[in-house]
Amino acid sequence: MRILFLAVAHNSMSQRAYLELTADGHSIHVEIVANSEHMINIYDKVKPDVVICPFMTKRVPSEIWCKARCLVVHPGIKGDRGPSSLDWALKEAEVDWGVTILQAAEEMDAGDIYSSINFSLARTDSNTLTKSSVYKNEVIDATIKGLREALHKIETNAPIEPLNYANKDVRGRLRPMMRLTDRSFEWTSHASAIAREVRAADGRPGVMSVLSGETVFLHGAHVDYELNKEGSHVPGRIIAKRGEALCVACGENSALWFQALRKRNVAGSGTPVHFKLPATLVFPSVASSLEESAYDLEGAPTSTWKEIWTETAQDGAVCYVHFAFHNGAMSTSQCKRLANALSQIGAQPEVKVVVLMGGHDYFSNGIHLNVIQAAASPEQESWDNINAIDDVVSTVMHMTDKITVSALQGNAGAGGVMMALGSDFVYQHGAVVLNPHYKSMHLFGSEYWTFNLPRRTGQEAAIAITEGMQPMSAKQAKECGLIDDILGSNLAEFIPLVKEKAQSLAQQPAFDAYISKKREERTKEFFDKAEQARYQELEEMKQSFASPQYNEQRRMFVFKESCGCTPDYFPKLVSHLCTV
Repeated sequence: MRILFLAVAHNSMSQRAYLELTADGHSIHVEIVANSEHMINIYDKVKPDVVICPFMTKRVPSEIWCKARCLVVHPGIKGDRGPSSLDWALKEAEVDWGVTILQAAEEMDAGDIYSSINFSLARTDSNTLTKSSVYKNEVIDATIKGLREALHKIETNAPIEPLNYANKDVRGRLRPMMRLTDRSFEWTSHASAIAREVRAADGRPGVMSVLSGETVFLHGAHVDYELNKEGSHVPGRIIAKRGEALCVACGENSALWFQALRKRNVAGSGTPVHFKLPATLVFPSVASSLEESAYDLEGAPTSTWKEIWTETAQDGAVCYVHFAFHNGAMSTSQCKRLANALSQIGAQPEVKVVVLMGGHDYFSNGIHLNVIQAAASPEQESWDNINAIDDVVSTVMHMTDKITVSALQGNAGAGGVMMALGSDFVYQHGAVVLNPHYKSMHLFGSEYWTFNLPRRTGQEAAIAITEGMQPMSAKQAKECGLIDDILGSNLAEFIPLVKEKAQSLAQQPAFDAYISKKREERTKEFFDKAEQARYQELEEMKQSFASPQYNEQRRMFVFKESCGCTPDYFPKLVSHLCTV
């Protein structure tokens, strides 16, 4: 079918839906819409069989839904209505939740139901149970199932279900938009209760509170059971720092780490517009007065928060390296800490296989644009950041006595994709979406991409991938050689399969045979070519970092501004001018 996507942004939801439905044989036009006139105009030009709104915060005009199948993706169970569906579900600790695909109608979220897919909200690590994480994982997976079911009903003229609250399986109800007061808490509460409030608002809008006399929004909450176990700290006081995170004392002998904060914007005050930053950059004077809170690199973060941590298996032969950077962005200092951790692991002769795991939701999205935007010299910080992430890749590539693996648990973009290619093997699961390009940010890119990507895909394909600026599915990535294999259809299936793969790579005699071949390949000439590629990339990046195009695009990204029109490289069914 000819399908028109109407969305306010081509986000992780719309990208995944586009890739999945295109693979099913549908033709899709993606349009970023600004207002009702824009929606009507593009609908009349495309003349689709079906309209889908995968990520829509604006009302669809009746001129469209009165004459077309117009499917709205609502992240709630059957009968749930309102703009804060996931927020309420997480705040109230729902055991399960769902996604409903419904027809657009005069009343928001009250149209006829095409499909409703439920999922569990149970996770082993509650620290990962944030609104943004549930959206990127459970909600999107359920949406794909729901959209396929809905389109099948349309193709077969199957009946759809009117919303009827008298039906016993309709558990949802109309909910108001969650207000700041609905998210309020007291620092005297246990950290786990406060964390639930923060997770229900992460990444937007965050939970508002006061720290060190400043009103801020809180993000990236992780419970700590060690630093305040004696209850000696006043609740609400910042008591420790670790990397760029700050730890706040809470009630009942608990504490809470925050990876990021945002100062409150005061309308009409003439003060700068604030955006989310690593916590220590929001309170630099407080951070400078605190000593770094040390932790053991080895072991999962069960009782305290760890940004980088390792777990070893098979008598130390396999080392899994986790780096859970907030939203997948890697600042200069984070890259340096990761490179240092990898160097320590590289010096351990008993380790045969090193597996880069990234984080639960993202493997990596490359350099940290928010930190760069906040720097006194964004151009210099950009330069420092790209060199630091290049050093991470170099450290991995120089592990000539080990097999290296990049295991993508979550999505990756730009330099994060290219960083993964520094490993000997790259694996991902079927739900991961890659964006292996830099051009939309007006950057040439580095991370040794001009050396490693063509070795996998060939030069012609490497140029097409980076110039095309398109999202890439797991199947597409494997077909072009960018990754080595797809392990499972989702994260739950992926983890055990990655461990099985890593353990098999560590087995003799295959391990010795692979290392022998790797050492033959990694000659001085090999590394000279790699460093020449890096040098040339960085020369291009110098020009990119100084360009007004990069600086403006970075500013728009950080402040979440949109031009209100659809970029030329987005998938289209017709050629048209964007009339807003």
